Amino acid sequence: MRRALGLPFNRHSFLIPSLSCMPSLFEELCKRSACFIDKCIFSDSALVQSVISYTINFRRYNSVIYRNLCTVFKLFNWSIRDFILGRVCLLQCFFTAYYKSRLSVAENTTVSFMSELLKLRDNYLCFSGIFHLDQLDIATVIDNDFVATV
Repeated sequence: MRRALGLPFNRHSFLIPSLSCMPSLFEELCKRSACFIDKCIFSDSALVQSVISYTINFRRYNSVIYRNLCTVFKLFNWSIRDFILGRVCLLQCFFTAYYKSRLSVAENTTVSFMSELLKLRDNYLCFSGIFHLDQLDIATVIDNDFVATV
């Protein structure tokens, strides 16, 4: 993703998920695990429902599924009861908002600034008035530590 966005390799690691509107790999795995278990809980198959119910209610920590759920619940601050009753939002907008809410004000400002710089660099955005930066100046700002200190 860094290469596609043309970002330096040695910094700005929190920018990648925000600029690409995608969660980190760990968060993506947790989301997929939660969606899979949710589909099992609300499956049309009585066998699938009984297996997942037994796993959650009786096997607990001896089960990989339950341990995955505990990790997901801890990460997203969900309760087991709300998840089992279907009161948990599994839409992409929840996960995007969750990631953005974890960023500090300075990190959100840096993400916005970097997004505008990338749009300027790629000619999706331009300056109005007499102010002008050429492509080399924009690339220099993106590559230097200035963006990390905004």
